[in-house]
Amino acid sequence: MRVSWRILKDWVEAQMALVETHMVTLEQVFLPYAVTDDGQTIYERLKRSDFLLPSGGDNPAATNN
Repeated sequence: MRVSWRILKDWVEAQMALVETHMVTLEQVFLPYAVTDDGQTIYERLKRSDFLLPSGGDNPAATNN
């Protein structure tokens, strides 16, 4: 179990080094792993909307009771 955590730690450190050298953005590194229902990654969706989040009214779970 320690080995898998160590691999994850090393991977995150390597990704953060890329961010620090401005080769990639933080969003590019971590958001490609979250995929929406239509197969688009969260990064692709946010990039298309200039990283603006949708209003709370678009989400039925966000309604006030």
